[in-house]
Amino acid sequence: MLLRDSFAGSSCTGFVINVAGEEEHTEETLCSLRFGEKLSSVKTSAVASQATDVAARRAQVSAELEAERVKLAELVRAGQGDHINPAAPPSEQASLRNNIATMTKREVEVRALKARLVEAKAAHGADSAAVAAVASRLEEAMLSHSNIRDIVLRQKTIPGLWVGATAVYSRTEAQVASLCAQMDVLG
Repeated sequence: MLLRDSFAGSSCTGFVINVAGEEEHTEETLCSLRFGEKLSSVKTSAVASQATDVAARRAQVSAELEAERVKLAELVRAGQGDHINPAAPPSEQASLRNNIATMTKREVEVRALKARLVEAKAAHGADSAAVAAVASRLEEAMLSHSNIRDIVLRQKTIPGLWVGATAVYSRTEAQVASLCAQMDVLG
């Protein structure tokens, strides 16, 4: 999407394939030559650049995003997303839920401390005691988050406790993320 305008209109794209004659670079040279051969079959035709209506594109992406979010919610209701297996022992379910909640709290804490560190550096300079204190707290929070994340990841490997998302759910989730990124670009 970012390069669309670069290849529109009367643009011309060229590639240079570099090769080396030394024996130690033979594998790289062959790979480069194969790549160049594939590129030689690529043909483009000049098309007059067309103006893009950002408001219309934003509305289109917004509608697609809403439809994908509805689809994602339906998949969650159908049990196709990541979830704790209801047939797992209740104590293991509770432990995993608690650890996921703790991990989420740690993620929020790390994000907040990163923002505070940036603000402290802007206000006090990089070498002040306030910056050092926030940096120390951030380091501790990151270690705590890393520890609880590792625990959650290990718990998810316990047979019968965690049910992973289906391929359909994962694709839909990726589509939602892609559309959100497009909305960010469009403003």
